[in-house]
Amino acid sequence: MSGRRAAFIHSDQIEQYRYPEGCPFRPERAGRLRKTLCSMGLLSGQGISEVAPIPADRPVLKLFHSARYLNALKKADQGQWDIQALHMGIGTDDVPIFRGMYDYAVLATGATLVGADLVLSGEVDVAFNPSGGYHHAFPEKAAGFCYINDNAIACLVLAEAGRKV
Repeated sequence: MSGRRAAFIHSDQIEQYRYPEGCPFRPERAGRLRKTLCSMGLLSGQGISEVAPIPADRPVLKLFHSARYLNALKKADQGQWDIQALHMGIGTDDVPIFRGMYDYAVLATGATLVGADLVLSGEVDVAFNPSGGYHHAFPEKAAGFCYINDNAIACLVLAEAGRKV
């Protein structure tokens, strides 16, 4: 890595969530990627660290998403799905409702934010979250298998810290 430091953000916990049958998203792919990288020695080199994610907290989620949207998302996860949630894109073919979807999205977002924090603190130069990248979600609408826009939230956190994004 020629002096650069990198973090791989992952936890087996994220693999416990399951999208509905037939959905192309598979959280367990991150674990398979980790195993492949380990077998190639790419996570054990100098300057490489594995870091566990921390679930994002609500105030950080509200940097991009409205409280109304987050409430609808959490209620749908608890089986309280309604027409308002549908208007927010929750429960459609490309944003299915599944058990634990809210906690999964919060953990995946937290993984991205852990990476951003590590870069901001100078602990690492680069960070990779194989369970992130949910860039289709809008402030009040889910879309494209994306419930919480971890990329937008991380950009806002980085911008607030004075970083160019």
